[in-house]
Amino acid sequence: VKEETFSFTVVDVKKNLEKIDKLVNKIDVLENQLISPVEFKEEDLRDVLSFLSAKVHLNIIVSPEVKGKVNLHLEKPIPFLEVLEAILKANYCQYEIEDNIIRVSKIPLFTQSFSLKYALASSVASSIGAYLSSQGNFRLDEATNTIIVNDKKVNLEKIANFIQQIDIPAKQLRSKSFSFKFVAVDKVASLLKDYLSAEGEIKINPSTNTLILTETSYNFPQLEKLILASDVYQPEEKIFTLKYALASSVASLLRNYLGSQDKLDFKEEANEIILSSNPYTLEKIERILSSLDTPDKQISEKSFSAKYLYLEELAALVKENLSALGEIRVDKDKAILTVKDSLYSLSKIEKIIGEKDVFIPSKKTYKIKFAPLSSLAEEARELLSDKGTLEVKEELSLIHISEPTRPLYISYAVFCLK
Repeated sequence: VKEETFSFTVVDVKKNLEKIDKLVNKIDVLENQLISPVEFKEEDLRDVLSFLSAKVHLNIIVSPEVKGKVNLHLEKPIPFLEVLEAILKANYCQYEIEDNIIRVSKIPLFTQSFSLKYALASSVASSIGAYLSSQGNFRLDEATNTIIVNDKKVNLEKIANFIQQIDIPAKQLRSKSFSFKFVAVDKVASLLKDYLSAEGEIKINPSTNTLILTETSYNFPQLEKLILASDVYQPEEKIFTLKYALASSVASLLRNYLGSQDKLDFKEEANEIILSSNPYTLEKIERILSSLDTPDKQISEKSFSAKYLYLEELAALVKENLSALGEIRVDKDKAILTVKDSLYSLSKIEKIIGEKDVFIPSKKTYKIKFAPLSSLAEEARELLSDKGTLEVKEELSLIHISEPTRPLYISYAVFCLK
């Protein structure tokens, strides 16, 4: 036995040498080497490795980057390799055995990029930390929806498996409903179609001007921004010319459908409504007016009496201004015209009558020869208009009448009385 070289020399017959060969090969292996009970407290890692090297009679080559502290308490003999692996793992190191040399180095960290197709990288990032080692780290590239991880190979494999499980359409589809105030939903839908993923879907409800968007988590934020950016107030002006309805009456009804930023006016002469609003509201108002401005909803009747004109003159005036739908009935006994036409035409006719059937007086004097002057004057007064006047001059038996159209009637009455 030579202690200094850890060897012994045997001289014996061959069969015994073969037995000793088997014994040495069985016993003299690194796995069987035990480390006696020992305790380390905040010992330098390199010093502990030197200690172990001496115990197992093996050279341990330590890389320059290897550093750390060792806290270890062995109450009973433990296999050398178990002790070595425990203290190295605690300091993020690894070892390799080459012949009779053990090489110790830092566990290498690898970088791997995970580009997500359906999930949103910023949302997944919060779960990545659970799969990192204490040395691992990651960063986001939101522009490419990528997570870049730097860690040990085993941790990268765990992360890859996790991402593979969640980055699928079945787990990454989101749905949300959007209501629009200023733009028609069908126009927004046509805009979004160019940006939808293969898994995305849009459902619209024109009656409520709403949209339901179903899209992957990755693509959803981009589409949501487009939706919110499209629903802004951009007013346009439009003029609606009505054929049957009366613009002034319809305007008051339409105000219930307008927002605080909208502007509405009307031109009575042209029967027009001028509206400044967003395209969606303009389309809605146009539909409302189309349903309102129809003959069946806007035909009405109104009666007019001739205050100053002859009834025949008034009838002729009305006929000139009737629409194609208009009708007129003359009641000579009551001196009344009944007109059936659209509200707009009736409004025009009423205005024209107001302009034409006005008090333009004529003056005439009646010299009474036989009839009682006072009684005749009283009967004549009953035939006057609301503005007509009658003056009696008894000394001359004269009646002076100022009246626009009725002297003929009065003359006839006077003739009958005489």
